[in-house]
Amino acid sequence: MDRGTHAAGTRLARIADAQGLIAKADGALSRLLTTAEIAQANARESPAEYVAGHLAAKGAAADAL
Repeated sequence: MDRGTHAAGTRLARIADAQGLIAKADGALSRLLTTAEIAQANARESPAEYVAGHLAAKGAAADAL
């Protein structure tokens, strides 16, 4: 790869999986998102879409590191 070029991956997160995390009472979501991110998700009309987007972004960032 050229020294001036970098590549970043793409991550996808299913909205249905995010809905499942939100519905679980075992605290799985709080291990993946901060309390501020959870509050932002809960303030949305569709919290699962917000959560899925954040999980995808965090996964892509982890891949890049």
